[in-house]
Formats: sequence, structure tokens, C-alpha cells
Amino acid sequence: MATGMMNLMRGLTSVAGIAGLSIALEHRQRYHVQFLAQEQSQHTLEIAPVLDHLYRLWLGQGDWPGLASHKAMALLSGQLHTEAALRAYQECYLGFALLYVLLVFLVWGLPQRYTVPESVQRTSE
Repeated sequence: MATGMMNLMRGLTSVAGIAGLSIALEHRQRYHVQFLAQEQSQHTLEIAPVLDHLYRLWLGQGDWPGLASHKAMALLSGQLHTEAALRAYQECYLGFALLYVLLVFLVWGLPQRYTVPESVQRTSE
């Protein structure tokens, strides 16, 4: 019965950890998307040549101008979301690594209990 309870607790804590990581990733990714979009809007002069190159690339493949512009913006948006996801994963895994190191040091700092093994207790009687 105790083994079953331990397995249940292990399963619940792993599910809670995964859910917590998913929530943290989602929030951090949203933050980075907003941050990178703001950075992108402030540096439109640097992005304009890239968009123009992509626009001309798709025009050369036979797309009409509206579609070529849409494809260029969609590609840039996809790159922005990929970079935001990468930054979010890096932050979350770094946070969990630091939390793990902190917990290891806290566990090392716990006072140790010294118990006498049962075999030693029987021989002393």
C-alpha cells in the first residue's frame, strides 16, 4: 500500500512539474514575442532590406505583390516566434537548474539523523 502511495505521489509531482514548466514557458514566450516585436518596430531600417529581399524573391517566383509581401512578413513573424521560444526555453531551464542547485544545497544543510541499525541493537541486548 505504501508503495502505491509513493508511486501516486511521484506521478502527481511529475505532472505538476510539467504543468508548471508549460505555464512558465507560455508566459515567457509571450513576453519575448512582445519584447522582440517592440525591438523590431524600433529598428525598422535594419529590417527593411531583409523584407525587400524576401519580397523580391517571391515576386521572382511568380507571386503577386500582395502575396509576396504577406509571405515576407509571415516568414519574419515565424522567425520572431522561433527566437522567442528559444529564449523562453533557455530561461526556464536555467531557472530549473538554479532551483535544483539551491535544493541540493538545502538538502546538504539538513541535519543528519543517526540511527542505530537493528542488528546492532539486538547484539547489545
